[in-house]
Amino acid sequence: MKHVATSKFWDAYDKLPKSVRVLADKNYAIIQVDPFHPSLHFKKVGKF
Repeated sequence: MKHVATSKFWDAYDKLPKSVRVLADKNYAIIQVDPFHPSLHFKKVGKF
């Protein structure tokens, strides 16, 4: 699966706290290896 990020994404990414960027990078590494990894699943919260 190919992933592409816009410059708007990178602007927002750069503004995140370092701890959040590290977590995002770890999850991106997981999704590259296994896009269906259970830790990447969303759960329903309320009406969302």
